[in-house]
Amino acid sequence: MASTLGTQHPNPVYTGNLITIEFAGKKIGTIASMTVNDDYGPEPVSGIGSIGVYEYPPTMARHTLSVEYAILKKRSLINMGVVPENGCERLDGYELDIIIHDKNDCDASEKKDTEDTVLRAYRKCTLASGSFQIQAHRVIMSNATFNARRVSGTFSEAATT
Repeated sequence: MASTLGTQHPNPVYTGNLITIEFAGKKIGTIASMTVNDDYGPEPVSGIGSIGVYEYPPTMARHTLSVEYAILKKRSLINMGVVPENGCERLDGYELDIIIHDKNDCDASEKKDTEDTVLRAYRKCTLASGSFQIQAHRVIMSNATFNARRVSGTFSEAATT
């Protein structure tokens, strides 16, 4: 029987992923459940004298993240000044990063415990709407919607790194 150590798994399975919320490079919370919609707004293009569509090029990237449930660190939010006092402070344009980390690589024996693979990073996210529940030592965010301005990474990177 041949050893499979050091070879890439042909069909990687991503389980145990960790989704973090970061502000100014510091983790301020984790997301338990999230749905992402990447819409590139394709528009039909036809040629002169033809009504047939030649292609559907993208016109504008819209990245919408719907967070079902997230736990935020209350002390971190307050210390960093992320929690706006009123609607006028929202105009300051606080932007967060939402990062999906792979915590279950097929080649885990070759990685250090502190290493992880970033599967996808949604940068410069702005909160559009959401519900918050304040508890003794944490803030629970539910049914929140974010819009991201930048996206990097693909879910296949863990299989190729």
